[in-house]
Amino acid sequence: MTKFSKKQIITFIVGFVSLILFFVLTAISHGMISSLKDQQLAKSWNEEGDYAQISCLFTTKAQVSEMTVKSFGYQLESILMEESLWSEDSPARAFVAAYSGNGSISIANSRANLTVDAIGVGGDFFLFHPIELLSGTYFDGNMLMQDYIIIDEDAAWQLFGSYDIAGMKVMIGKVEHTIIGVAKRDQSKVAKAAGLSGSTAYISYSSLEKYGSSEGITAYEVVMPNPVDEYALNTVKDNFGVPKEETEYIENTERFSTVSLFNVIKGFGKRSMQTKAVIYPYWENIARYYEDVLAMLLVFRIILVGIPVVMLVVLGIKLWRRRTFTLKGVMKKLGGLIIMGKDACIKKIKSKGKKREEV
Repeated sequence: MTKFSKKQIITFIVGFVSLILFFVLTAISHGMISSLKDQQLAKSWNEEGDYAQISCLFTTKAQVSEMTVKSFGYQLESILMEESLWSEDSPARAFVAAYSGNGSISIANSRANLTVDAIGVGGDFFLFHPIELLSGTYFDGNMLMQDYIIIDEDAAWQLFGSYDIAGMKVMIGKVEHTIIGVAKRDQSKVAKAAGLSGSTAYISYSSLEKYGSSEGITAYEVVMPNPVDEYALNTVKDNFGVPKEETEYIENTERFSTVSLFNVIKGFGKRSMQTKAVIYPYWENIARYYEDVLAMLLVFRIILVGIPVVMLVVLGIKLWRRRTFTLKGVMKKLGGLIIMGKDACIKKIKSKGKKREEV
């Protein structure tokens, strides 16, 4: 250490610490992305990376119905067959999809009567959004019987004074529904700001429409083949049949890539502006929050990795200026080594030839 100046030691420490912090922030960023499970279905569905997850978010004016969703499903199946991306003989499904809408319902039993926020779901909703359950299980949005409900722990405690209540009955609009599961309520500040500020129940969309107050279908999600970039996104955009001014399309699969986060940084300020009355579900609000955080972390990561890189470049320039050799001299030496090697090979071949002659 005595061979280095104080300035050199401090410079080395700064570069080393910057590099360590870069790796720490990179690990934190990857951890954040991995925690957003409802943005990761395409990767878990197909590890080869040729599937994409697309979200369609609608305004209430779009008037998307269950018939709209089913009609698009049939159309999408036909498109994938025509493009030879799926066949009826295939053991795998052509795509997986879910839809949902927000609203409110009144839940009652002999003990209490509650009005809670409700998310009406259909299709494979819980495949896209595997909410944490304290007890019970999920229900399939495609079931013919639509009288199941999942309530959160707050509602469970107020209605029954317990969380282990799977199989219990409640009344919704004078119709009996079976509690199939109890969801753990996300108490984080981000979740509350995103829309999970009150007790929440998950029921079939048809039940929400019949027995509750509904804002209509406001979200449709699909995981489908994506053989080339933006194929899935453009296919959904071109065929869903809802006016573009009433819809926002998002490709979830690559939204946290470095390129996408650069676009978030580039659109800083404008990103907060909204010209469509699109209703963001809570999971989209959470994803947008993490996009902002990850974009900010990306800026810090670039700065931190830039410090040691600049130091190495400066060091390289200094070493180059202090060099005791010239390119011409190096080329001359390399040429000499090549000639020497060539001569050695020729001598070796000649000596082998003489030995053969002697034999």
